[in-house]
Order: sequence, then C-alpha cells, then structure tokens
Amino acid sequence: FQACTSLETAPELPAETLVMACYHNMFYYCSKLSSVTCRATDISASGCLSGWLEFTAASGTLHVPSSMTSASWGQPDGWTVEAIP
Repeated sequence: FQACTSLETAPELPAETLVMACYHNMFYYCSKLSSVTCRATDISASGCLSGWLEFTAASGTLHVPSSMTSASWGQPDGWTVEAIP
C-alpha cells in the first residue's frame, strides 16, 4: 500500500504474530490513511512495524486488541489507540 494517497481506511490486518520487517513501510506515505485495525498480539519481531504509519494523516485511530493498547505501535503523534474485542 506504500504511497497509496487515496487509501483512508486500511483493510483489517488479521495476523496475530508479526515476523521480522513484515509491516515495514506498509502504509508509508498513505497521506489520507486515518484508520487501521491490527489484530496482532505479538509485535516483538525486529522491525516488524518500522515506518509502517509514517506520513499518514495527521490524526487517526489505530484499533488493536485490548491487551495491546499500551504497546509501542509507532503510530503518529496525532493518532489514538483504541481497543477492539
């Protein structure tokens, strides 16, 4: 999806365990993206979220499992993290 400037809502990301660099730059420069739902409960792999939400909308919402709301997702400063069931 990198540089997809018309994408506003990402498709749901169902993977529960992320592997090394799997989402690296996934949404990089998706300038209108403001909503992402990620079901991962293991984001410990090296670089799995590196740059994945860089240069997206200034504000947005990252929806993650309730057990992961305090994790470091690398979301932009203007984004909020909300729990999903």
